[in-house]
Amino acid sequence: MGDCARPRAGPPQAPHARSGKRLFTILAPILYAVHRLLYNGIRAPRRHGPRAPHRRPMSTTVRPGIAVTADGPFDPAAVRAADYCEIRADLWPGGPAEALARIAASPRPVVFTCRTAAEGGRFRGSDAERAPLFARARDLGAALVDIELRSALLRRGVAAGWPVLASLHDFAGPVEDIPDLLRTARDEGAAAAKIVSTARSIADVVALRHALDEPAPLPAAMFAMGPCGIPSRILALTWGSLLSYAAAETPAAPGQLTLSLYTELYGDARTLPAHIALAGVERDLWPAARAANRLCAQRRLGARAVPYPDAAPADFPAIIDILGAQAVLDIRRIEGAGWRCAVHRAHMQPATHSASTLDAALDEALSALSANREEGA
Repeated sequence: MGDCARPRAGPPQAPHARSGKRLFTILAPILYAVHRLLYNGIRAPRRHGPRAPHRRPMSTTVRPGIAVTADGPFDPAAVRAADYCEIRADLWPGGPAEALARIAASPRPVVFTCRTAAEGGRFRGSDAERAPLFARARDLGAALVDIELRSALLRRGVAAGWPVLASLHDFAGPVEDIPDLLRTARDEGAAAAKIVSTARSIADVVALRHALDEPAPLPAAMFAMGPCGIPSRILALTWGSLLSYAAAETPAAPGQLTLSLYTELYGDARTLPAHIALAGVERDLWPAARAANRLCAQRRLGARAVPYPDAAPADFPAIIDILGAQAVLDIRRIEGAGWRCAVHRAHMQPATHSASTLDAALDEALSALSANREEGA
């Protein structure tokens, strides 16, 4: 083959061009590696050895529901009737370590609580002792860890990535400045808030209802303790609260219902489209509530009976106009003459129904309500 088959030599390269090419050849792999690290993130090296403990998948969204409070070993089947399981490590007979071990046994997402004595709990240690408990609960997959809003541990927990339920409990009376407290919880980075007051009157329940009507800066659970607060526990989700709480066995707070009683009266309902208030039989309104709810179901009234302990006739207009009751049944036992049930409705004179037994008096009152509803339709 002649010279024409040989590639022609190009012009000689300058020395600086040859050195630039060598520099690019050296730097290219390094630049590519940096690009990969920035794009994919730096991954920790894989470690060989024992596998990490099983974690329950964490919930990214907290949905409204009922949390059953467990202060000791529980029956998983019973917990399934609720939406969450609150594990109270401060009340657990075997101590917090044993309570942590029960997180994996819960068939429902767990709210892990270790309440301090200052807010009604029994944990008397320091925040330095509580911090590892919350961290471990988070690692085991607790949906929320309940930390007091006024605790310095809240900010530490948020910084560590714990799903914090910032809580405040007042056993003396109503909580003031709820909007400010909710904003503080949001600004601290809490996932949700829980504000629990003590209702001393129906007026306190009305104030709580107004607070729930206001837009909240973060998901918030609000209800009231004490006998007057019972309707706020039953109607909490109806009024827009994130959570309500029921006891697995022994109530952990004043006015708390057991989950079995709630289920007996309201089934699996979480919100009540309509309700009828029960008042007048001192504080033991549960027999009347059982009878009235059974009769409401039989008559297909579409409403459920809710006890309002300590409610006086002066409270009935607010119970109807603000708290949303269709009517108030004022139930009185007449010595030697059976029972009397006065039906109070908005803008109407009370209608009184008497009978020899509680069931019969309630039946007459609910029958009249049903007839009035059909006439209105």
